[in-house]
Amino acid sequence: MVRLEPLLLLHAADVLAASSSGLSSLGTFENPSVRSRPRFRYWLPDAGVDKEIVSTNIKDSGARGAGGVEFVPFYNYGGEAGDPPPQADWVTNGFGTPAFRGVFRAALQAHKDAGLLMDFALGPNQGQGVPASSDDPGLQWDLVRTQALYLTRESKD
Repeated sequence: MVRLEPLLLLHAADVLAASSSGLSSLGTFENPSVRSRPRFRYWLPDAGVDKEIVSTNIKDSGARGAGGVEFVPFYNYGGEAGDPPPQADWVTNGFGTPAFRGVFRAALQAHKDAGLLMDFALGPNQGQGVPASSDDPGLQWDLVRTQALYLTRESKD
């Protein structure tokens, strides 16, 4: 049988540490903390963009009251609706390349310099870094209950 007292004591210590370090503070209505301010979504078409412009955009968002940005590498822009622009070069500017890492580091540094927080989105429809058709079986898939039920019903027929 697991004793709950030690776990509760550890939890209380964590809560006290967080509140004494200011991590749980939301600030005030007039001056909310960076953790409770809204963040903007920042679509990165590819790493061929100017790092200084990315840094300036991030710092400007903080100067206008944002808590930071959600940095979203968005490749294969054009997608199913059409081909990507001719200047797109995923070999040089794709996700994980040296060019991408440079832009990513610049975004992190801009957040640090401005005292902001950065979110980084990476999922089945964003940031895969490989141009592919949305029905490509090699892409990451999310399972949702409705798909599972549909597949189950379909397999019974």
